[in-house]
Amino acid sequence: AEDSRSSLCTSVEEEPVEYDDVRRPRTTRTDEVAEFAGRESEKTMEERRMSRRIKDIRHNFEEMADYVKKPSLWTKTRAFKRLTRWAFKVCDQNGSGHINKTELYAGMLLVHLNLAKYAGPAACYPPTREVVNRLFDATDDDKSGGIDEVEFEQIMIIMCSQITSRIAVYYAILILLVPYLIVWSLGLMDLIGVDYTLSVLDHKVWDRYAPSFLRWLVGLIPDSAWESLPESLVGVALFYLVIPFCWDRVDSLAQGMGEKVDTSAESLTKEGKEE
Repeated sequence: AEDSRSSLCTSVEEEPVEYDDVRRPRTTRTDEVAEFAGRESEKTMEERRMSRRIKDIRHNFEEMADYVKKPSLWTKTRAFKRLTRWAFKVCDQNGSGHINKTELYAGMLLVHLNLAKYAGPAACYPPTREVVNRLFDATDDDKSGGIDEVEFEQIMIIMCSQITSRIAVYYAILILLVPYLIVWSLGLMDLIGVDYTLSVLDHKVWDRYAPSFLRWLVGLIPDSAWESLPESLVGVALFYLVIPFCWDRVDSLAQGMGEKVDTSAESLTKEGKEE
């Protein structure tokens, strides 16, 4: 009786779980139902997690696409297209109709130098070599190591679209920010005693120990120039520090979105390989 009872239990334990058409277990055993529910729960959570990651990557790509689809109006002009065609022909020395990464960077510099004639300092800060290489790799879909004239024009539109933002930042700082910063800086220098220190050095050190010839030369400079000298020096310092910093922030927008997309895609690829 005991042998028949144990064999009956063994046959019941080894009986596989059967499912209906909607993958619900037909068995009524508690342990088997719990095990099935656990497997289905883990699978569902994994699918939801992967779905969220894919949606995040798709959102990042859409952000990058929206950025690229909004070029400046002047990059759509015939003059800009003529400039890009001319730069491409100059870089394509062998006439193959394709250029490599080095030639792309040289063409980008040619375009920026010619734009600097009209845009001024806003076009004098081209993207770095790393940014150009990343755009080259993104455009070279077939991995042939070269891009044609149409792809070159697309890259130039992406990189030169930031010049409009540069011009806006340049004149906004020049008109709105610099005058107030100069007044604030001069007030701070007066508060900490820089003006008093310079006046003491002028009367007690310069007048006593400076050579007469140098004092005569300095005396030829009008007083109005000396009065405006601190303002000019502070303005030059701001142009060398504030404007390049703001332009770097403008340039980092596109690069940051590209790195965000690449990082998400690489992490998803690694997880897929591990699984």
